[in-house]
Amino acid sequence: MRCRKIFVGRCTEDMTTDELRQFFMQYGEVTDVFIPKPFRAFAFVTFADDQVAQALCGEDLIIMDFQNNLIWTDVTESTSVDVLLTNLIRGNLLPSARIWITTRPAAANQIPAECVGRVTELDSLKRS
Repeated sequence: MRCRKIFVGRCTEDMTTDELRQFFMQYGEVTDVFIPKPFRAFAFVTFADDQVAQALCGEDLIIMDFQNNLIWTDVTESTSVDVLLTNLIRGNLLPSARIWITTRPAAANQIPAECVGRVTELDSLKRS
């Protein structure tokens, strides 16, 4: 029997089980989300299908919150990866930068359409 549970690192203290469930539902049915208390910056997500969990193992997933992330414009200040990416993509940080994102469709769908200038889809790429 293969494992249906994945480890999610770099969680923020304000992240909820509902937010994690909503995010990971795009990959398959989520049966459980566990965030340890007291908070320790990680969580576990359990899927109904072990193949979904196996496919996600080794992936580096970043939850980008385009609705609620702070507007970040100062390149000299440090911030989290999701705040950095959402502000780069929105054009708040380094507004003249051109960004080329290579990702799978599920992750690309997190980016609001108004932030995308061009899309190229490659069907022939397969994970080995």
